[in-house]
Amino acid sequence: MSVISKPTERPISLASMKAHLRVRHDEEDTYIEGLVDAAVGMIDGPGGIGVALMEQTWRRSFDRIEDVVKLPGAPVKSIAEVGYIDRDGVTQTFAAANYELDANAEPARVWPVNAWPVVKDRPGAIWIDYVLGEAASAAVDATLLQAVRMLVGHWYENREAVIVGTSAASVPIGVDLILRSHRRGVVGA
Repeated sequence: MSVISKPTERPISLASMKAHLRVRHDEEDTYIEGLVDAAVGMIDGPGGIGVALMEQTWRRSFDRIEDVVKLPGAPVKSIAEVGYIDRDGVTQTFAAANYELDANAEPARVWPVNAWPVVKDRPGAIWIDYVLGEAASAAVDATLLQAVRMLVGHWYENREAVIVGTSAASVPIGVDLILRSHRRGVVGA
């Protein structure tokens, strides 16, 4: 599993994050944006909990393909391309009319109308590129946005894992509860 097209915007704007943190100066804007990126990175994509916050494209490749293919991650919006290497070693695109997608299933599933194409006998000979996530941050699940805010707030106030004289949690308990409720299984390769 790989991300071939990353989101072009953050799910939480700098202004919104600064309002949450009650920061009224600009000196730490870059730092706060870095914290937002780090928090999103813990949640988003195949390396996170299997959820795509903002629109992005993932690729799942196969040596051989099953009749019905499960597409890890959520929310799956569409198939961008089904590509393959034919017997002669030529890269081809499998036309959208030749397969169907059930994006409402958990996980989403795709299958051929008749049969998958015959591919060259080699690793990664067929792949599916699919679009996940929301086009606008307003459509992202509010609890996941809150998890990002909570993580950023925690890291902003606790810049080290342990504070002298007291311990600090690496992830606030509310974040852990939110992430567990949204986890989409093992995404990996």
